[in-house]
Amino acid sequence: MAIDRKGLREQLEAITDRYADDRMAEQILRIAELTARFPHSISLWQAAIPGKPETFQFNCYQHSFGLARAESVIHIMREYWHVFPGREFVQFLLDTRLEETLTEEVRDGDHVIYAGAEIEHAGIVRGEGIESKWGLGHVWRHGVYEVPLRYGNHVRYFRRLPSETCVGAFLEYAAERGACGVKSV
Repeated sequence: MAIDRKGLREQLEAITDRYADDRMAEQILRIAELTARFPHSISLWQAAIPGKPETFQFNCYQHSFGLARAESVIHIMREYWHVFPGREFVQFLLDTRLEETLTEEVRDGDHVIYAGAEIEHAGIVRGEGIESKWGLGHVWRHGVYEVPLRYGNHVRYFRRLPSETCVGAFLEYAAERGACGVKSV
């Protein structure tokens, strides 16, 4: 039986759009219900819990590159609204630090970047799957193409960068964008 990955991905997109904010907890049930129509390996890794900002106030890039709890990164984001670890920061990493690897040479802990016309999503290779944060919602474990459709169809893998390296890169990125008093490493 052929697996309808596009149908699954369209449904994941609809669920993550429809069940956000106050309805975030419903995503878990809705994604589990998809198994009957679209077999998948998606499982919850870390829930986004209302009232616990540390579980949701970070994006997929912050998760993948170990920036979610880095005080220096959080401080810069509070002080400089225009300096944020988004797709432009990931492009900075691509240009300055990330080393691409072949799919068959991927190791546990390596980074995965999804793109369409531009960078859309990032995750971490975990065993045979991927761990990634979908929007400001939950962190999921899933197959490579078991993500919302908007994340694109182009997948590239990169050697793991230690979080300290990523924090240093973010400080450099921030300094280049005018975050005063930030010293690049």
